[in-house]
Amino acid sequence: MGHETKSVLVALVIPVVGILAGVLLLSGSTASVLGFPAVLVWLFAWMPITALLMHIAWVRWDREDIEALDAQWAEVGGR
Repeated sequence: MGHETKSVLVALVIPVVGILAGVLLLSGSTASVLGFPAVLVWLFAWMPITALLMHIAWVRWDREDIEALDAQWAEVGGR
């Protein structure tokens, strides 16, 4: 599996599956957390989780590629 595939999997696929699974499982629930519907708490919980997963993908796979492209661009006088 290539770097791009891993990055997309971690930063995009996992959050989409997590959000959709939670919505499907909790949509009919009457449970609440601190007075808020459980599905709403689930959705808001995925905001920082998604940001964390995007950060992990950037640090683990994408940063080196972008820095290499920047270095190549600087060599040809792009900056």
